[in-house]
Amino acid sequence: MADSFNKDKLNVLLPLTKQKETEKYEAFASEAYSLEANVILYDDAILEIYSYNARVGTGNFGRIESPVILALPDELMSGIFIKSYCSKGSYFLKTKTDDPYLELQPILKKTGIDKVTPQTPYISSNFNEILDQQFQMLILYGSQTLILSIGLLCLIIFTGKLYCENYRDRLACRLFEGYTLELCMQKHFVLTFVNYIVSMLAIYVIGKMVNMTINGYIPVFTLVLDIICTIILCKKYTMKNLHEVLKGAE
Repeated sequence: MADSFNKDKLNVLLPLTKQKETEKYEAFASEAYSLEANVILYDDAILEIYSYNARVGTGNFGRIESPVILALPDELMSGIFIKSYCSKGSYFLKTKTDDPYLELQPILKKTGIDKVTPQTPYISSNFNEILDQQFQMLILYGSQTLILSIGLLCLIIFTGKLYCENYRDRLACRLFEGYTLELCMQKHFVLTFVNYIVSMLAIYVIGKMVNMTINGYIPVFTLVLDIICTIILCKKYTMKNLHEVLKGAE
């Protein structure tokens, strides 16, 4: 893309989704800067552009959606032009020193916006601190997830055992009649499925109310785990119960 730049023209980086606006920006370059536009198209579907700006912490990490970028020459980097660029939000500046703020400070003072343009710290200046904080949160949430997963597994095992104990004789009789275990437990599976559907809807509504993103795969995974564990437990207990029934045990 750098080879397409023309120093004698106003280079306009235009996303493909706005290709129809080429004539608009050509006219803009002529009217606003008295320069001929050199339109350079880029694929905004695969090229993501980020800026360290006020939107960094809003969830999109500073991403700018399909921006039209004007690559301005040095002669347009002074006076009222700077104030105009800054007032429009996102902008990129190419600096020649390691301290961009000090380098640009004379221009900011000249345009009168230095008081409202504080020095922005580098992202790397607090990177280690943020990384450590995120690691601590990962340990915390990971521990909570592990404990809750163990509790969920215990609950599934307990309900499976309870079902087998409550319907021991009924399951044994139906198995003697030639029914499969899955067919015997058909109503139980239907009720379990309905229970999970209602729970998922409730979680979805609560998530919308508190503006929280809910991972829909978790209830589905839990439902599958519940059914698998219940089938395994019931097969184990029904075989034991069949032997007891055959022996005349109550």
